[in-house]
Amino acid sequence: MTEQPAGKWTGGRILLIVSLSLNLILIGLVVGALLRGPGPVRIAGPGGEFRVLERTLPEEERQALRADMRSQKGAFRAKRRELENIRQNLMNVLRTEPFDPAALDALLERQRQFWAGMGAEGQALMATRIKEMSPENRKRFADNLENWRKQRKPRDR
Repeated sequence: MTEQPAGKWTGGRILLIVSLSLNLILIGLVVGALLRGPGPVRIAGPGGEFRVLERTLPEEERQALRADMRSQKGAFRAKRRELENIRQNLMNVLRTEPFDPAALDALLERQRQFWAGMGAEGQALMATRIKEMSPENRKRFADNLENWRKQRKPRDR
């Protein structure tokens, strides 16, 4: 049986070192994330600002807002169906050859109008909820919003 000369790098030895290095990096990332704790809530996309407001409401007000939304459950179901229809049409437009840019533009405009309508409905519910708040809850709400804002990293501002 032949012995490997000392100091020669074999494929197995290199693979072991690379594997150990990657494991140490992964462990470092996990430990760092655990030590840092949960970061600020990042909310993007349609309805992002509404979600910020909803999440920073005092708990009892958040529950009341959700009850307000549940009372309009039927209207929201219809809206979900409309959104699904828009998405299905978008997939169809993207797959159709020859591609029709005008159909895409019309569909994207329909989607923009959909989200604008949803935003207006959400804003109306939020405005009603805020108007019905006690002065103490309005102050807590403002404090929660301020804390949320302070948690954001400077690049988000």
